[in-house]
Amino acid sequence: TEQIDVLSKEDEPHTIFAPTNDAFKLLDEKRLKDFLNPANKKQLTKIIRSHIVSGKLDSGSLVQNINDGNGSYQIQTLSGTTLTASQEGAEIILTDSNGQKAALGKSDINGSNGILHVLNAVLAVD
Repeated sequence: TEQIDVLSKEDEPHTIFAPTNDAFKLLDEKRLKDFLNPANKKQLTKIIRSHIVSGKLDSGSLVQNINDGNGSYQIQTLSGTTLTASQEGAEIILTDSNGQKAALGKSDINGSNGILHVLNAVLAVD
């Protein structure tokens, strides 16, 4: 699929903000079924790409960019959506353009082609 091709064929590292299974369970059941419908592959691909960023952003880099940005840091995803990183206490929070928030859980999971952070919510769901 297109989203896998991006991650496996490019030399550039990526950062993946991966929602947990529980995060998907928080979505409306009808909406979740719609995402899984093969006819809606384009929409699902956009959501997946909305959780992937070019370049390697570990949690330390996120915090530094948040501090350098006076409390927030704009991140452009592969789908073209913008996520805003901020901090609430010790937590790093990502907010999409709809105001949906997700907190980073387990972070800085290194892979051969980038880094992964686990989220407690699905972002960029229109």
